[in-house]
This record gives sequence, structure tokens and C-alpha cells, in this order.
Amino acid sequence: MKGIQKFLLVSGISVIAIGLLYGITPKIILEGIVGLSVEDNELHIFRAIMGLYCGIGGLLIASSFHKEHIRSALLLETVFLGGLAGGRVLSFVVDGNFHWFAMLATSVEIPLFIICAVLLKKQSNKTQQLSAAGAIQTV
Repeated sequence: MKGIQKFLLVSGISVIAIGLLYGITPKIILEGIVGLSVEDNELHIFRAIMGLYCGIGGLLIASSFHKEHIRSALLLETVFLGGLAGGRVLSFVVDGNFHWFAMLATSVEIPLFIICAVLLKKQSNKTQQLSAAGAIQTV
């Protein structure tokens, strides 16, 4: 397993773990760590987030074992992390909310977003080089 595949595997496992934290015990996690009180009729929202995270994590894990899906997985993870970080930065600007957990999450999401973007760019360049080499051989 190459480095990029290991990165996707670890990312997928991490995303699933975070999703499970959101959905299995949202009251304990959100009230204990974030200080956000959640009513019983709002739990479905966090369980839906759990499902989304687990689905994305599962796709990242599956893609780590299939080289033909690495580029798609990197694109997915780049958009996912960029969306999370972008939403948090927007919240900081608009709401002025600087909760320690949000700051911690953002400080992890932005570097990972940059790493994914760089890996995606390298993967795209590699694909273009292979396509160009294949086109030259067929001519």
C-alpha cells in the first residue's frame, strides 16, 4: 500500500470515528466538549451527520484499496475538508464564535485540506502524463 493509499485509509477511519462520536452519543459529546445542549427532538440531525461522515469515511477506505478511485477520493476529501473549514471560518467572521473546539477543528481541517489539494494536484499531473504517454504510443 502506497503512502497516498495509507493516507486515504487513515482519513477514512478518522472520519468514521468522528461521525460515530456525533451520532452515537450526541448529547454527551456536544454538551461535554462543545457546551451545546441538544434536545431529544434534535438528535436525528446529529445521527444524519453521523451517517454522512460514515458514508464518506467508507468511501475513502474503499478507495484506498482501489487505485482507480484514488483521484475521486482525494477530490471528495478535498471538498469535504474545504467545506468544513470554510463553514467554520465563515462562522468565525460572521458570528465571532471562537470556541476552543471550533478553533481546534479548524486548525486540523485547513492543513489537511491543503495536503489533499496538493495530493490531488500531483495525482492529476500524474494522470495527465500517463494520458499523454498513452496518446503518443497510439499515434
